[in-house]
Amino acid sequence: MRLQPAADPHEVIRAVSAPLYYHLLISGGWLDEATAARAAEAAVTAARAGVYVTGGDGRPQRA
Repeated sequence: MRLQPAADPHEVIRAVSAPLYYHLLISGGWLDEATAARAAEAAVTAARAGVYVTGGDGRPQRA
């Protein structure tokens, strides 16, 4: 898997964990493998597209 070189790893981790946390908070149930896989796939797809590239100050860069 190749990500944009300047992808902010903290933002990628947030993108993976936010939907999982939301699922747990709203449903109160257990996470299943399919839910985790969807969250990971969405975050990786966005990271490959350059969504999480920041200018070092935590703010997104414009292409």
